[in-house]
Amino acid sequence: MILDPVSLLNLGNSAFTRGQFRLALSHYLKGLESIEENPDLKTDFYGNIGNVYAASGEYDAAVLYYQKVVEIFRREENYARLGTTFVNIGNVYADQNKNDLAEQFYMKGALLLEQERQFNELSTLYGNLSLLSIARKDLAGGLEHAENALKFAKTMNDPIRIAEAFHAMARIHMHLGELRASLSFSESAYSLFARHHHEYGIAMTLFHQTGLFEKLGDLESAIRALEEVVRIDEKYHLPKLAENRARLLELNRKIRSGQ
Repeated sequence: MILDPVSLLNLGNSAFTRGQFRLALSHYLKGLESIEENPDLKTDFYGNIGNVYAASGEYDAAVLYYQKVVEIFRREENYARLGTTFVNIGNVYADQNKNDLAEQFYMKGALLLEQERQFNELSTLYGNLSLLSIARKDLAGGLEHAENALKFAKTMNDPIRIAEAFHAMARIHMHLGELRASLSFSESAYSLFARHHHEYGIAMTLFHQTGLFEKLGDLESAIRALEEVVRIDEKYHLPKLAENRARLLELNRKIRSGQ
């Protein structure tokens, strides 16, 4: 059966959500072949292909496809989605620890997203800037960015963005040495992610809590948190599965040896 581009796009999105990146890419590339002149659909395919490459660690390919999106959005004067695409490019550079380039694209994105009043996207952007500030040891700046992320998320009353902002607050408070405050924000993030069955968010917050519990000397709680992270890693074939399994074994070894 020959599928139309929209069906292939939806199949790709479903595969991507399950962590089946190669299958998602196959659907996206097949759908792209059958599009002629439909800029909106092209940007969806190009952007999602960029997402696959970014999630797979193929960063040069990700930027290449995101830049194709940039060209179309500039031509179409779609400044809101152009701003989001700049943020995606910033994320790729941040993942490679190319912080100057990441900040350059984040700030391009911020100008457009503020102009277009895209508060949800701004929440995500400021959360990313908070993480970038941590990498640069600018904890005061990181706290300000995390607070902005939470402000914009609450403006839109978006539970997932609020949870992501709580996670950003948890990260910055951990680096400030305020472990109990960090745990409190992380637990708030976890509650929202769990309520909305957002498993990637659950894994993200529990991974953070694993480190907190280790620092607090509560290895049993660290193990319980990491066991759930590993379960989600296994379900979606996430890239840190082997690393997290090894860490879980080490935590169990410490419990058995009484460390």
